[in-house]
Amino acid sequence: LCTVHLPVRRHGKNPVYVSKRARQLMGGGKGFYIYNGINTHEYEFSSEKRSYLLFMGRIIPDKGVLQAIQVAERTGKRLLIAGPIKAPVFFRREIQTRIQRNPNIRYVGPVGGDRKQKLLKHAECLLFPSLWEEPFGLVMVEAMACGTPVLALKNGSVPEVLSGFPQLICKSVGQMARKAQQKNYPSPAQLRLYVSQRFTNKQMTSNYLRLYREIIRRREQKRGHRKPIRR
Repeated sequence: LCTVHLPVRRHGKNPVYVSKRARQLMGGGKGFYIYNGINTHEYEFSSEKRSYLLFMGRIIPDKGVLQAIQVAERTGKRLLIAGPIKAPVFFRREIQTRIQRNPNIRYVGPVGGDRKQKLLKHAECLLFPSLWEEPFGLVMVEAMACGTPVLALKNGSVPEVLSGFPQLICKSVGQMARKAQQKNYPSPAQLRLYVSQRFTNKQMTSNYLRLYREIIRRREQKRGHRKPIRR
């Protein structure tokens, strides 16, 4: 059994994808899928939000950081950008110049630990304008565990991860900007509960154990149907 997080040529005999969409695109509909899970006790909850939007992820074109900036520009809201720069030329040409022109937009660098927690739990909203077929998008679950809503473009696993809150799924950057202005978000408590019911490490582990048992059962049945070898 092998979990497939990113597109690869060899998927193993029993590939497990991290969403239905990933199984469809990377596995041709074959194999299994099990959602990623987190330990919600490791994520600080806060019902008190501050007036900033948050983008958190690798700074590359496909992650949609430029689209997050466009949302901030259209709404006039503060935007904090957190994450490692993995495309330096793109950052210098497309991102840095827009940040320099807009005092409401700030790049805070790569984050982890307490700093990551504080950014997530106090954000008015996390923007997830991913442009590619994201297999899962763990930061969406992390944000909601902190009680922070997520506005995401309808790509990859987004319709699955946000299936309980379809009003947070956006068809375009313009719609995302309008939703950010309207702030018609679920309550922080609802978001936290949603994650605890669907995306915990205990649920993930149980699903993997169930799958292991099923694979073992199938193998034993297959062995049982084989004719004994005469010597």
